[in-house]
Amino acid sequence: MGRTTIGFAIALCALLGASGAVGDDLVSENFRLRGATLSGGGGLDLQGTTIRATGTTIGQSSPLGTSTSPSGVTLHSGFWHVAGSGEPQLDSDADGVPDQLDNCVDHFNPRLGDPDFGTPARLAFQTTTGGQLDDDADGFGNVCDAKFGTGGTIVGGIDLSLQIASFNKDRSGNDCGTTGDLPCAQFDLDNAGIFIGGVDVNLARQLFNAAPGPKCALCPLACEGVQCPAE
Repeated sequence: MGRTTIGFAIALCALLGASGAVGDDLVSENFRLRGATLSGGGGLDLQGTTIRATGTTIGQSSPLGTSTSPSGVTLHSGFWHVAGSGEPQLDSDADGVPDQLDNCVDHFNPRLGDPDFGTPARLAFQTTTGGQLDDDADGFGNVCDAKFGTGGTIVGGIDLSLQIASFNKDRSGNDCGTTGDLPCAQFDLDNAGIFIGGVDVNLARQLFNAAPGPKCALCPLACEGVQCPAE
């Protein structure tokens, strides 16, 4: 489906099952959008069942409004997927994957082969869960997971040593880690380039002393690739 820019509230009424006029607040049973924003600058893009806020900053409170659901969650800028009930699903990192299905809720990691983001298709040596890169198939996407099968629950010094030892190795190989016999793909945190690089090492350092994730409650989702558990 093509992408259409929405500049005022009334154009979203049918989609969200609400009523309103240009410049009015758009209100449904579970959701509220402030009319002043919808009729003002920036805008919303409607693509299929996705609403995308433009002209706003990811991670800041959004001018779109607030949820009227019991949780009272404040909406953030980025992408909003609209469920069949008309209740938008939060996508905190704006990667096109709703939080409830995202293996890295707070880290941008679109599904592989997503044409909206131009992400490449899964390669033969890669593993995905729910369509997102997860090369150790533990339910945490690569970009938020620098825990490499070592003990404990947080990323520690041993994990960083494994990552640093894998620097400049071909990500498709099996000669990584301090012992030189681990699959390299798991150390490719940014899914870029042929080799494990400095960006991957820096990402691992940023994750130091923290637990992987967070991931969705249902994760890991369906697994595809060489590291999937045997059924």
